[in-house]
Amino acid sequence: MPLLAPAQFFASHGNVPNLHPAALSLTYGDFVLLLMKACRIPTKARAPFEARIRHLQRLGLPELAGDNLKRLHYGIAECAAFATALRMIDLFIPPALAVRLVTERWSDLTDFVLAGAAETLPRAYLTRRSIPQATFAVFRANALAALGTDREDDQSSEDLLGQFRICEGSHAEVMFDALGGAGLVLDSRTYMPAIVREWAERLSATDAELGIEMDRLRFLR
Repeated sequence: MPLLAPAQFFASHGNVPNLHPAALSLTYGDFVLLLMKACRIPTKARAPFEARIRHLQRLGLPELAGDNLKRLHYGIAECAAFATALRMIDLFIPPALAVRLVTERWSDLTDFVLAGAAETLPRAYLTRRSIPQATFAVFRANALAALGTDREDDQSSEDLLGQFRICEGSHAEVMFDALGGAGLVLDSRTYMPAIVREWAERLSATDAELGIEMDRLRFLR
């Protein structure tokens, strides 16, 4: 499913909030600074880091419209998507593949990024919404290598894209061992708390506004 396609409101979601009007958005400059903080990039490396962001955009990682006027929106969902792709690249996943994983399999990654943000969420939000516990993504390294080639294999690229699992910490070690060590492990707790804190601080967001933004991440798939 494409990254953050327009919301589909299923009855099972219960009380789904109004996700679009008056949604808070960072400026592009603050968006870059937030990502630098989340990915632990030093200030002096801003220029090459921005070049990495532009490269991801050229590869197809969306900048999303916040309303019908097609203004660009930089919310927590967009920050989480870019940061997840950047952290995948830090694990030596090729940029083009990182973009495919984030855009084509975002619905499988949403709970993963939500779980990573849990420690920074307001108490009121935690009592209203259940938060997933699985903060680890384990990628099968040989599947990633196969996706990086142009040759035809028995498995389709869509099958190979599915060869990662989201799990809790204790299960991540077991899964890594089951792969014979041939896996890559990403922990969303290493960057999602910084994203939530920085986003809220830069916009002086209230707990209610932060809750609305977290629901954008949760329900817009």
